[in-house]
Amino acid sequence: MNVNGLVSLLISLLKLKEFGEVKSFQNEKQISGEKYGLKYDVIAKTDFEFDECIVDTKATAYIRRLKAGHVDPKWYPKAADVRQQCLYRDLFGQRTMLLYCSPKDVYCVDMVDRDHLQDLINAMKHIEHILEICKTKDDVVRIFPLICDNFRWKGSPGSEEFAKEIWTKVLK
Repeated sequence: MNVNGLVSLLISLLKLKEFGEVKSFQNEKQISGEKYGLKYDVIAKTDFEFDECIVDTKATAYIRRLKAGHVDPKWYPKAADVRQQCLYRDLFGQRTMLLYCSPKDVYCVDMVDRDHLQDLINAMKHIEHILEICKTKDDVVRIFPLICDNFRWKGSPGSEEFAKEIWTKVLK
């Protein structure tokens, strides 16, 4: 997060004073995966915890708003962010909210009536299954095609070339 994003974040947190004092920052919790039928531990790290709410911050280049000024519901909240918050709510036993911050805008999303925890647990089970099948890193490369045409590759200079080198070596 750049300085402008940090300033926006701090201003937003001041607007959250109704939650009281910040109890903790970057609190980490690790539990046995058995609770969810997993073999590996589940680890969660919160951003800001208040007495009655966990606020998870998400830095973004901009917040997409419609011409009427409302945040575009097709963009926010992001599905992956909601799944993460459902896990936090279950692990920490507190309600959660998302705080999207850009250098010029902020947007808060409450997680009330959202329950996508099982989607996340199922994804974790799939990952564990892949880890059972794959005995080496090369096996993982052989299972997944390398597709570099989405936004995730654009913000990491050199990462696409690095990945292509690995995939080319393994798939020879």
